[in-house]
Amino acid sequence: MIETMKRTRPRVVDVAFWLWAVGAILLILLGLITVTTSSDGLREQLAGTDGVDTEILLVRALGGLSLAVGLAVGLVVHGVREGRPRSRFVAVLLSAVYSVVQMLLVLVGLHTVFAMTLPLMLLVASVLVFRPEGHGWFVR
Repeated sequence: MIETMKRTRPRVVDVAFWLWAVGAILLILLGLITVTTSSDGLREQLAGTDGVDTEILLVRALGGLSLAVGLAVGLVVHGVREGRPRSRFVAVLLSAVYSVVQMLLVLVGLHTVFAMTLPLMLLVASVLVFRPEGHGWFVR
């Protein structure tokens, strides 16, 4: 009887998968909340500032970005768990780009430092899949 060798998935890959999965869900929820918030409510919160319409457009665009990144990460995260190097590359790239955008928004003052928790979670997942234990999972 021929036995097939099954590779066991490293724990760091499982942890990275769950970090990305939870991050994708939170990004989608955050994006949906931001995109569907009423303009009147935003106008009341931004009252007294110049260019309210521009700020509302920026809030909507950032919500759309969160929604798009969340959907994209959610689509590729299964491939990461399966050991596909291309999925890992896409997930890490999306995480890095989203994190840089969020850092810039914090530096400019449009977001609070608390908003960096989600990008930090995505970056931790990105680091985990490149650790020596996890890197071997993607080498065929």
